[in-house]
Amino acid sequence: MNVRRYNAANAVNPARTPTTGTGGDTPEVSLEGSAGLDRALASVPDVRPEAVSRAKALIADPNYPSARNLKQLSGFLAQHLLSGVAE
Repeated sequence: MNVRRYNAANAVNPARTPTTGTGGDTPEVSLEGSAGLDRALASVPDVRPEAVSRAKALIADPNYPSARNLKQLSGFLAQHLLSGVAE
């Protein structure tokens, strides 16, 4: 049975500078993949045309939001407002 004993020298100390290298239990962190992530993020458009066109269609729809959705939302809000008063 492998029992790990507490040792004050091994306790977490935020003031201690972390070590780097391949020795011990400390994993080495590599940031080489972040360049690819940065390129992928840069290729994502700031505005999504499909989301804009969907929003415009919903705004133009006189039945949006539906009476059912409004009833559900109002019930949800009333329930949470009432539960907040009791607390």
